[in-house]
Amino acid sequence: MKNIPAMPIMPERYPRALHRSPDKTKRESIAHEFMRACHGYVPTAKNYDTLAKTLAINALPAGQLNGTTDEIVAHLIDGGFWTAPNLIACFHALNRDGLLDSSPTTEPVRVSRVTQHEALRQYLRCVLDAAMLALVERVHRGDRERRARA
Repeated sequence: MKNIPAMPIMPERYPRALHRSPDKTKRESIAHEFMRACHGYVPTAKNYDTLAKTLAINALPAGQLNGTTDEIVAHLIDGGFWTAPNLIACFHALNRDGLLDSSPTTEPVRVSRVTQHEALRQYLRCVLDAAMLALVERVHRGDRERRARA
């Protein structure tokens, strides 16, 4: 089981049925505020699940921890815990502990084109180097065995 970072959770009271309401402006403003504050957040299903479950463990009673991620988020919204400050604190705690997916590096991949002859030459050089190394190791092992017997 992963270590769940502890964080202060502050409930914010707003309508109980917010997550079921067709007017999603509150949820959208929370999401926008969170994304503005957490530039390193990578929106993956795993990260969303991890954020929701960590926040739930820190804020909800044990009876509300089971269920799908959407059900857990609904409980967090109902309880007033699905807030930008709570999500931001949760993100920073999880990110600090390396528990979230991070963006892949954007280093360019170097590609070189070689002729078939050059590729074969490089391959044979590696094979010969490996064979020479094996031969040297065999000779040294034989020397050690002879010394051990003497």
